[in-house]
Amino acid sequence: MTRRSLKEAVQGSGLTEESNLKAFVFGNNISTTGATTQAGDRRVVPRTSIHRTFSFTPDRQPVRHSYDREKLKQWVQSDIAPNGIQSPLWVRPLPGGSDREYELVAGLRRHLAAEILALDSVPVIVYHWTDEEAFEASLSENTNRQDFSPLEYADGALKLLALKLNCSIEDAVSLLYRMDNEVKGKVTHNVVGSQHGEAIALVFNFLGQSTWKSFVSHYLPLLRKPSEVLEAIRAGRIEYTKGLEIAKEKDPTNRRLLLEAAIEQRLSLSAIRERMKPVAPSGVEPTLQHRFADTYKRVKQAKVWHDPKKAKELEKLLARLELLIQQE
Repeated sequence: MTRRSLKEAVQGSGLTEESNLKAFVFGNNISTTGATTQAGDRRVVPRTSIHRTFSFTPDRQPVRHSYDREKLKQWVQSDIAPNGIQSPLWVRPLPGGSDREYELVAGLRRHLAAEILALDSVPVIVYHWTDEEAFEASLSENTNRQDFSPLEYADGALKLLALKLNCSIEDAVSLLYRMDNEVKGKVTHNVVGSQHGEAIALVFNFLGQSTWKSFVSHYLPLLRKPSEVLEAIRAGRIEYTKGLEIAKEKDPTNRRLLLEAAIEQRLSLSAIRERMKPVAPSGVEPTLQHRFADTYKRVKQAKVWHDPKKAKELEKLLARLELLIQQE
Protein backbone atom coordinates (compact mmCIF):
# COMPACT_ATOMS: atom_id res chain seq x y z
CA MET A 1 0.00 0.00 0.00
CA THR A 2 1.46 3.38 -1.07
CA ARG A 3 1.71 5.98 1.67
CA ARG A 4 -0.06 9.28 1.04
CA SER A 5 1.68 12.53 1.83
CA LEU A 6 0.25 14.70 4.59
CA LYS A 7 -0.87 17.23 1.98
CA GLU A 8 -2.68 14.56 -0.04
CA ALA A 9 -4.34 13.15 3.07
CA VAL A 10 -5.54 16.58 4.20
CA GLN A 11 -6.82 17.51 0.76
CA GLY A 12 -8.48 14.15 0.37
CA SER A 13 -10.44 14.69 3.56
CA GLY A 14 -11.54 18.18 2.60
CA LEU A 15 -9.35 19.86 5.23
CA THR A 16 -7.27 22.81 4.06
CA GLU A 17 -7.28 25.56 6.72
CA GLU A 18 -4.87 25.52 9.68
CA SER A 19 -7.66 24.78 12.15
CA ASN A 20 -8.71 21.85 10.00
CA LEU A 21 -5.10 20.70 9.76
CA LYS A 22 -5.13 20.52 13.58
CA ALA A 23 -8.30 18.47 13.42
CA PHE A 24 -6.64 16.14 10.91
CA VAL A 25 -3.51 15.75 13.03
CA PHE A 26 -5.22 15.34 16.39
CA GLY A 27 -8.76 14.30 15.57
CA ASN A 28 -11.85 15.84 17.14
CA ASN A 29 -11.65 14.16 20.54
CA ILE A 30 -8.15 15.16 21.62
CA SER A 31 -7.28 18.84 22.03
CA THR A 32 -3.90 20.33 21.07
CA THR A 33 -3.36 21.33 24.70
CA GLY A 34 -3.07 17.68 25.70
CA ALA A 35 -6.48 17.34 27.41
CA THR A 36 -9.21 14.94 26.40
CA THR A 37 -12.42 16.64 25.32
CA GLN A 38 -14.61 13.61 24.71
CA ALA A 39 -16.89 12.93 27.68
CA GLY A 40 -16.33 9.59 29.36
CA ASP A 41 -18.53 7.32 31.43
CA ARG A 42 -17.46 7.01 35.08
CA ARG A 43 -17.90 3.55 36.56
CA VAL A 44 -16.55 1.15 39.17
CA VAL A 45 -15.63 -2.12 37.49
CA PRO A 46 -14.00 -5.43 38.52
CA ARG A 47 -10.21 -5.16 38.44
CA THR A 48 -9.96 -8.38 36.46
CA SER A 49 -12.17 -6.96 33.69
CA ILE A 50 -9.36 -4.53 32.73
CA HIS A 51 -6.80 -5.89 30.27
CA ARG A 52 -3.27 -4.56 29.72
CA THR A 53 -3.13 -5.46 26.03
CA PHE A 54 -2.10 -2.01 24.65
CA SER A 55 -3.46 -2.86 21.21
CA PHE A 56 -3.68 0.87 20.44
CA THR A 57 0.07 1.57 20.61
CA PRO A 58 2.17 1.23 17.42
CA ASP A 59 4.38 -1.49 18.93
CA ARG A 60 1.77 -3.00 21.28
CA GLN A 61 3.85 -1.91 24.27
CA PRO A 62 2.90 0.50 27.10
CA VAL A 63 4.11 4.08 26.88
CA ARG A 64 5.99 3.58 30.13
CA HIS A 65 9.03 1.32 29.92
CA SER A 66 9.04 0.13 33.51
CA TYR A 67 8.42 0.97 37.14
CA ASP A 68 10.79 0.65 40.08
CA ARG A 69 9.15 -2.27 41.89
CA GLU A 70 10.43 -1.27 45.34
CA LYS A 71 9.18 2.31 44.94
CA LEU A 72 5.89 0.95 43.60
CA LYS A 73 5.44 -1.25 46.70
CA GLN A 74 6.28 1.66 49.01
CA TRP A 75 3.76 3.88 47.24
CA VAL A 76 1.10 1.17 47.43
CA GLN A 77 1.53 0.74 51.19
CA SER A 78 1.86 4.43 52.05
CA ASP A 79 -0.82 5.85 49.75
CA ILE A 80 -3.12 3.38 48.00
CA ALA A 81 -3.59 0.95 50.91
CA PRO A 82 -4.90 3.63 53.34
CA ASN A 83 -6.59 5.94 50.82
CA GLY A 84 -7.67 3.72 47.94
CA ILE A 85 -7.48 4.65 44.25
CA GLN A 86 -8.71 8.24 44.09
CA SER A 87 -7.96 8.96 40.42
CA PRO A 88 -9.95 6.81 37.95
CA LEU A 89 -8.10 4.76 35.36
CA TRP A 90 -8.72 5.60 31.70
CA VAL A 91 -10.07 2.63 29.76
CA ARG A 92 -11.91 1.88 26.56
CA PRO A 93 -14.07 -1.13 25.58
CA LEU A 94 -11.79 -4.08 24.88
CA PRO A 95 -11.58 -4.56 21.09
CA GLY A 96 -13.22 -7.87 20.27
CA GLY A 97 -14.26 -8.41 23.89
CA SER A 98 -17.61 -8.40 25.66
CA ASP A 99 -19.32 -5.16 26.72
CA ARG A 100 -18.05 -5.74 30.26
CA GLU A 101 -14.38 -5.98 29.37
CA TYR A 102 -12.03 -3.03 29.07
CA GLU A 103 -8.57 -2.16 27.75
CA LEU A 104 -6.33 -0.02 29.95
CA VAL A 105 -5.31 3.26 28.29
CA ALA A 106 -3.75 5.19 31.18
CA GLY A 107 -3.20 4.30 34.83
CA LEU A 108 -0.88 1.29 34.64
CA ARG A 109 0.74 2.05 38.00
CA ARG A 110 -2.67 2.29 39.69
CA HIS A 111 -3.76 -0.96 38.08
CA LEU A 112 -0.58 -2.66 39.32
CA ALA A 113 -1.28 -1.26 42.79
CA ALA A 114 -4.80 -2.72 42.70
CA GLU A 115 -3.27 -6.04 41.68
CA ILE A 116 -0.76 -5.97 44.55
CA LEU A 117 -3.55 -5.22 47.05
CA ALA A 118 -5.90 -7.73 45.36
CA LEU A 119 -8.65 -5.12 45.12
CA ASP A 120 -11.93 -6.47 43.75
CA SER A 121 -12.87 -3.29 41.86
CA VAL A 122 -11.40 0.01 40.67
CA PRO A 123 -12.84 3.34 39.49
CA VAL A 124 -12.55 4.02 35.74
CA ILE A 125 -13.63 6.43 33.07
CA VAL A 126 -14.69 4.62 29.90
CA TYR A 127 -13.90 6.40 26.64
CA HIS A 128 -14.90 5.20 23.19
CA TRP A 129 -11.56 6.02 21.59
CA THR A 130 -10.07 4.80 18.33
CA ASP A 131 -6.56 3.32 18.45
CA GLU A 132 -5.07 6.68 17.47
CA GLU A 133 -7.06 8.65 20.04
CA ALA A 134 -6.23 6.14 22.79
CA PHE A 135 -2.50 6.35 22.03
CA GLU A 136 -2.62 10.17 22.07
CA ALA A 137 -4.47 10.14 25.40
CA SER A 138 -2.05 7.65 26.96
CA LEU A 139 0.99 9.60 25.81
CA SER A 140 -0.49 12.94 26.88
CA GLU A 141 -1.38 11.64 30.36
CA ASN A 142 2.05 10.13 30.94
CA THR A 143 4.14 13.07 29.71
CA ASN A 144 2.77 15.06 32.64
CA ARG A 145 4.22 12.61 35.15
CA GLN A 146 7.39 13.72 36.98
CA ASP A 147 9.02 10.30 36.67
CA PHE A 148 8.41 9.98 32.92
CA SER A 149 11.94 9.40 31.64
CA PRO A 150 13.46 11.34 28.72
CA LEU A 151 13.79 8.10 26.73
CA GLU A 152 10.11 7.27 27.27
CA TYR A 153 9.23 10.76 26.07
CA ALA A 154 11.53 10.49 23.04
CA ASP A 155 10.10 7.10 22.04
CA GLY A 156 6.51 8.24 22.55
CA ALA A 157 6.94 11.49 20.64
CA LEU A 158 8.55 9.71 17.68
CA LYS A 159 5.80 7.08 17.57
CA LEU A 160 3.19 9.83 17.54
CA LEU A 161 5.04 11.69 14.78
CA ALA A 162 5.30 8.53 12.70
CA LEU A 163 1.60 7.88 13.24
CA LYS A 164 0.56 11.39 12.26
CA LEU A 165 2.87 11.67 9.26
CA ASN A 166 2.13 8.10 8.13
CA CYS A 167 5.82 7.24 7.99
CA SER A 168 8.39 5.14 9.83
CA ILE A 169 10.12 6.30 13.00
CA GLU A 170 13.38 6.47 11.03
CA ASP A 171 11.73 8.80 8.51
CA ALA A 172 10.38 10.97 11.33
CA VAL A 173 13.89 11.27 12.80
CA SER A 174 15.27 12.21 9.37
CA LEU A 175 12.62 14.91 8.97
CA LEU A 176 13.51 16.41 12.34
CA TYR A 177 17.22 16.52 11.52
CA ARG A 178 16.39 17.98 8.10
CA MET A 179 14.36 20.77 9.73
CA ASP A 180 17.18 21.46 12.18
CA ASN A 181 19.71 21.77 9.35
CA GLU A 182 17.34 24.03 7.42
CA VAL A 183 16.97 26.41 10.38
CA LYS A 184 20.77 26.46 10.81
CA GLY A 185 21.18 27.34 7.13
CA LYS A 186 23.06 24.16 6.26
CA VAL A 187 20.56 23.08 3.59
CA THR A 188 17.82 24.77 1.58
CA HIS A 189 14.32 24.91 3.07
CA ASN A 190 12.18 21.96 2.18
CA VAL A 191 10.36 20.83 5.36
CA VAL A 192 10.20 24.03 7.45
CA GLY A 193 7.06 25.91 6.49
CA SER A 194 5.57 22.91 4.69
CA GLN A 195 2.55 20.99 5.94
CA HIS A 196 4.88 18.31 7.28
CA GLY A 197 6.68 21.02 9.25
CA GLU A 198 3.41 22.44 10.54
CA ALA A 199 2.22 18.99 11.59
CA ILE A 200 5.48 18.34 13.44
CA ALA A 201 5.18 21.66 15.29
CA LEU A 202 1.57 20.83 16.23
CA VAL A 203 2.55 17.43 17.63
CA PHE A 204 5.09 19.00 19.99
CA ASN A 205 2.61 21.72 20.92
CA PHE A 206 0.19 18.93 21.82
CA LEU A 207 2.76 17.14 23.98
CA GLY A 208 3.75 20.39 25.66
CA GLN A 209 7.11 19.21 27.00
CA SER A 210 9.45 20.52 24.32
CA THR A 211 9.56 22.24 20.96
CA TRP A 212 10.76 20.25 17.97
CA LYS A 213 14.05 22.20 18.13
CA SER A 214 14.77 21.29 21.75
CA PHE A 215 13.68 17.73 21.02
CA VAL A 216 16.37 17.47 18.33
CA SER A 217 19.00 18.93 20.69
CA HIS A 218 18.17 17.16 23.93
CA TYR A 219 16.20 13.99 23.15
CA LEU A 220 17.32 12.60 19.80
CA PRO A 221 20.94 12.15 21.05
CA LEU A 222 19.58 9.52 23.46
CA LEU A 223 18.93 7.27 20.48
CA ARG A 224 22.68 7.17 19.81
CA LYS A 225 23.39 5.42 23.11
CA PRO A 226 24.56 1.78 22.85
CA SER A 227 21.74 -0.32 21.43
CA GLU A 228 22.03 -3.06 24.06
CA VAL A 229 21.52 -0.49 26.83
CA LEU A 230 18.51 1.09 25.12
CA GLU A 231 16.96 -2.33 24.52
CA ALA A 232 17.38 -3.25 28.20
CA ILE A 233 15.76 0.02 29.33
CA ARG A 234 12.86 -0.33 26.90
CA ALA A 235 12.28 -3.93 27.96
CA GLY A 236 12.07 -2.82 31.59
CA ARG A 237 15.11 -4.90 32.56
CA ILE A 238 16.97 -1.91 34.01
CA GLU A 239 16.01 1.59 35.15
CA TYR A 240 16.69 4.55 32.88
CA THR A 241 19.21 6.27 35.19
CA LYS A 242 21.23 3.08 35.68
CA GLY A 243 21.22 2.32 31.97
CA LEU A 244 22.46 5.80 31.11
CA GLU A 245 25.31 5.44 33.61
CA ILE A 246 26.35 2.11 32.08
CA ALA A 247 26.22 3.70 28.61
CA LYS A 248 29.18 5.89 29.66
CA GLU A 249 31.44 2.82 29.58
CA LYS A 250 33.33 3.06 26.29
CA ASP A 251 34.63 -0.50 26.10
CA PRO A 252 31.87 -2.65 24.50
CA THR A 253 32.84 -5.83 26.36
CA ASN A 254 33.06 -4.15 29.76
CA ARG A 255 29.78 -2.37 29.09
CA ARG A 256 27.98 -5.60 28.22
CA LEU A 257 29.34 -7.40 31.30
CA LEU A 258 28.41 -4.50 33.56
CA LEU A 259 24.92 -4.36 32.09
CA GLU A 260 24.39 -8.07 32.68
CA ALA A 261 25.71 -7.81 36.24
CA ALA A 262 23.54 -4.78 37.00
CA ILE A 263 20.43 -6.64 35.82
CA GLU A 264 21.17 -9.99 37.44
CA GLN A 265 22.45 -8.60 40.75
CA ARG A 266 20.07 -5.61 40.87
CA LEU A 267 23.01 -3.28 41.44
CA SER A 268 22.30 0.17 42.81
CA LEU A 269 23.36 3.28 40.92
CA SER A 270 26.22 3.88 43.36
CA ALA A 271 27.39 0.26 42.97
CA ILE A 272 27.41 0.66 39.18
CA ARG A 273 29.49 3.83 39.47
CA GLU A 274 31.90 2.07 41.82
CA ARG A 275 32.42 -0.74 39.31
CA MET A 276 33.09 1.77 36.55
CA LYS A 277 36.07 3.28 38.35
CA PRO A 278 39.41 2.54 36.65
CA VAL A 279 41.24 -0.37 38.27
CA ALA A 280 45.01 -0.75 38.19
CA PRO A 281 46.43 -4.18 37.22
CA SER A 282 46.75 -6.63 40.10
CA GLY A 283 49.92 -6.14 42.11
CA VAL A 284 50.74 -2.89 40.33
CA GLU A 285 50.74 0.41 42.17
CA PRO A 286 48.41 2.94 40.43
CA THR A 287 50.35 5.47 38.38
CA LEU A 288 50.05 9.19 39.01
CA GLN A 289 48.15 9.53 35.75
CA HIS A 290 45.75 6.77 36.78
CA ARG A 291 45.16 8.36 40.20
CA PHE A 292 44.53 11.76 38.62
CA ALA A 293 42.00 10.32 36.14
CA ASP A 294 40.24 8.43 38.92
CA THR A 295 40.09 11.47 41.20
CA TYR A 296 38.82 13.70 38.41
CA LYS A 297 36.05 11.19 37.66
CA ARG A 298 35.03 11.01 41.32
CA VAL A 299 35.03 14.80 41.72
CA LYS A 300 32.63 15.11 38.78
CA GLN A 301 30.24 12.63 40.42
CA ALA A 302 30.53 14.10 43.93
CA LYS A 303 28.31 16.81 45.40
CA VAL A 304 31.17 19.12 46.34
CA TRP A 305 30.03 21.74 43.81
CA HIS A 306 27.10 22.69 46.03
CA ASP A 307 29.18 22.99 49.22
CA PRO A 308 30.58 26.57 49.42
CA LYS A 309 33.60 25.57 51.52
CA LYS A 310 34.53 22.60 49.33
CA ALA A 311 33.91 24.59 46.17
CA LYS A 312 36.29 27.29 47.40
CA GLU A 313 38.94 24.69 48.15
CA LEU A 314 38.47 23.18 44.69
CA GLU A 315 38.92 26.63 43.17
CA LYS A 316 42.28 27.00 44.92
CA LEU A 317 43.43 23.56 43.75
CA LEU A 318 42.31 24.28 40.21
CA ALA A 319 44.24 27.56 40.18
CA ARG A 320 47.39 25.73 41.28
CA LEU A 321 46.91 23.12 38.56
CA GLU A 322 46.45 25.80 35.92
CA LEU A 323 49.62 27.53 37.11
CA LEU A 324 51.50 24.22 37.02
CA ILE A 325 50.46 23.63 33.39
CA GLN A 326 51.44 27.16 32.36
CA GLN A 327 54.95 26.63 33.75
CA GLU A 328 55.69 23.77 31.34
